[in-house]
Amino acid sequence: MRWLATTRSTLALAASVSLLIGADSGDQKTHQVDALFERWDRNDSPGCSLGIVRDGRLIYERGYGMANLEHGIPIDSTTVFRIASVSKQFTAMSALLLEQDGALSLDDDIRKYLPEMPDYGHPISIRHLMQHASGIRDYEGITTLLGIAYEDTYVEQEILELLARQKALNFAPGERYLYSNSGYLLLGEIVERVSGKTLRQFVDERIFRPLDMRDSLIRDDHNEIVAHRASGYAPLEDGGFRIAESHYDLVGDGSVFTTVRDLYRWDQNFDHQKVGGKEVAASQHETLVLNDGRSMRYAAGLEIGAYGGLRFVAHSGSWVGFKAQLLRFPEQRFSVICLCNDESANPTALALRIADLYLADQFESAPRRPVVVAPREGDPAAPAAELVALEGVYREPVTHAVARVTAGGPGLLVDQGWGASAYAPIDRRAFRSADRDVGLPTDLVFDPEKRAEPQRFQLLEPGEVPLNFERIDLYAPSLEELRAYTGTYDSEELEVANRIYLDDGRLYLEYRRSPKNLLQPTLKDQFTSNGMRVEFARDANGAVSGYGIWFDWEWNVRFAKRDPQ
Repeated sequence: MRWLATTRSTLALAASVSLLIGADSGDQKTHQVDALFERWDRNDSPGCSLGIVRDGRLIYERGYGMANLEHGIPIDSTTVFRIASVSKQFTAMSALLLEQDGALSLDDDIRKYLPEMPDYGHPISIRHLMQHASGIRDYEGITTLLGIAYEDTYVEQEILELLARQKALNFAPGERYLYSNSGYLLLGEIVERVSGKTLRQFVDERIFRPLDMRDSLIRDDHNEIVAHRASGYAPLEDGGFRIAESHYDLVGDGSVFTTVRDLYRWDQNFDHQKVGGKEVAASQHETLVLNDGRSMRYAAGLEIGAYGGLRFVAHSGSWVGFKAQLLRFPEQRFSVICLCNDESANPTALALRIADLYLADQFESAPRRPVVVAPREGDPAAPAAELVALEGVYREPVTHAVARVTAGGPGLLVDQGWGASAYAPIDRRAFRSADRDVGLPTDLVFDPEKRAEPQRFQLLEPGEVPLNFERIDLYAPSLEELRAYTGTYDSEELEVANRIYLDDGRLYLEYRRSPKNLLQPTLKDQFTSNGMRVEFARDANGAVSGYGIWFDWEWNVRFAKRDPQ
């Protein structure tokens, strides 16, 4: 890391200065770009660092807002950000370099290197980890049940031991795609065991130094001082911001700290292959093919898709106060690097809007953008009767997700437990994300014709397996039925106990540091609490014997009921 100039804290006005390379400061496009970041272009807000790359040159770089609000330090293109899951491509590249060295094969069973992991009856390959097809539960939901907060210090060995205690997978390896930070944590551990170096050392020696990424590192100690580092922030409901940072000392799935200028050097390696060569570059872009032959768009720490008919390669990152996106259009030799320290920012949407400005004359088809509709009170964008007919509670049978659909906003409001998302009609039975801050919009498509109940819709999120929801009739249990669920439940996998209890005639789940989570009934023996699903099991006599908890990336974490006391 370079030395931090002592005069830096006096340069608060630097945040408003554009650094242009090969571009006219009066260029209309740069003014339009600046307008996209207007809400952050101030000295009392966190913000973003931006780089635009065209034909191998960093043509525009600029900081918006403040790297540190307490000391009045502005953001520029050399500010160091935590890039969260954008880090995964460096872990993937490390494994690919080891394969090139002949030290491992992506088709190796992970238990060759991680013998402590259970034998699930289906071999899990390194490739499964790399392409999110392993079925291994994501550790984030599991640590929630352990009462672990992002601000807590939690080291990698503890997570590895936790994963080794998991007795089941979400699904058989290769059966489907489901994002898993655990997979990349394990991938990083394999790199360490095979190379004999820490992941930080390996990435520094094999990637960062050869590419002259002097301001980049994998931070594996949250107490380490990182010069010129941005602090992470989250907005407060009544205005202002609070500090939002994590003390997790975990690597592999995240924890790369870097700058726009260094990511520009990494971006150029995809064109020039200084690190890895053409063979490794090609391997890093090979996308997942599921067991049934379906192709997904995730490769090796990269997502590959199309926008406006143009192929893109990208990855986003989001982690406790930080958001990041590295978006490339290889054939157009155009890239956008956007790193933010405001938890509410969406750099994917910002990067795509920049692509709209620079690539509009090259699009081969109309890009899929969110439908932005000004809300009109009492004047819905589709016939009110048709919208009301779609209202109800819907359940997805594989993930057990529950969605509440109501008429509202520009069309429909859909809430899966963490707040309603607005969808505007694009057809009589199809709806699309209606939030301008959404990057690649999600479509919600009902059965094409009005059919007999139950009503169904498909949720189509770019890059994800389609989810099929079916309307259900809500279960209304009696007080006596609710009482049957109460008791203490133990998890062998988590080595923790939870309690379910009644209060004021309603059922609650208590787990560490979270004493009162309302369980809302959906179907018999099935409840939701925000985005969490709790589903009870019964023994041969019909008595409640335990339950499973589902999150988005962790399915059926089992708890067994203790004997009545």
